[in-house]
Amino acid sequence: MLFLAGFALVNLRGMQDDAARPPDTAALAARDWRLEALDGEHVEIDAPPVLRFQADGSLDGFAGCNTFSGAYALDEERIRIDEIAVTRRACTDDDGTLENAFLAALGDAATVRRRGPRIALLDAGGESRLRFVAVEYANGER
Repeated sequence: MLFLAGFALVNLRGMQDDAARPPDTAALAARDWRLEALDGEHVEIDAPPVLRFQADGSLDGFAGCNTFSGAYALDEERIRIDEIAVTRRACTDDDGTLENAFLAALGDAATVRRRGPRIALLDAGGESRLRFVAVEYANGER
């Protein structure tokens, strides 16, 4: 009986790990985040946008054609992203369309939620705008 109680406790703890929770700065800054979905639509392209949070409150990444940088502030699950600066390379129409939608959604972020190796950025209305998955590099480096 004690064994079953211990087993149940372990399983409940495992379920809690899968629950959405607010990330802290260290959890966000520990890895790169590759765009998986934009406004609910799965993104499958050769070079998807990547977002990197830095521990000092800055962020940077690749938007699909251009690189960008900016700043963020995190308070529990509330996030504010601003001061976004973007390089201005000539992009194809497809790259530019995705990039513009990505950057607009990034600027609209009001909430961040983490579930396992994924984060979601939601707008002020609670709609999921961006979903990212943590990038796992073969050599373990970022």
